[in-house]
Amino acid sequence: MDNDTNKLIENLSIIASDPALKSSSRLLILIILYINKKMSFTDLLHSTMMGKGSLSNHIDKMKEEGLITTKNVFRLSGPGIMIEITGKGENIYQNYIDIINKLSSNGSEKIIKKSDDKSPFKL
Repeated sequence: MDNDTNKLIENLSIIASDPALKSSSRLLILIILYINKKMSFTDLLHSTMMGKGSLSNHIDKMKEEGLITTKNVFRLSGPGIMIEITGKGENIYQNYIDIINKLSSNGSEKIIKKSDDKSPFKL
């Protein structure tokens, strides 16, 4: 593996070790919010197919890490919570996607070729 690929994997590891993103559910929330910028709790609940308690816990953790903000809103249908991605959340998402794109465009062939020894995780 070349130095560029090693550096990309190291950077991906740093992003993945962020406590707010150690869960695939939180990464899903981040991706959905990056695409939509902000969503109501109910819409995010339907998009993620999580339970209310689970989604609420993930939102709290991401909010603590500064990846999202929440705001109480009043709508015709009643009170609700609006969740919005922050600049920090957008930056983390963009860095994650950039690394994945670079790995898939310049490193995937090397990773696939080196995995011939029966181990799916061998690089």
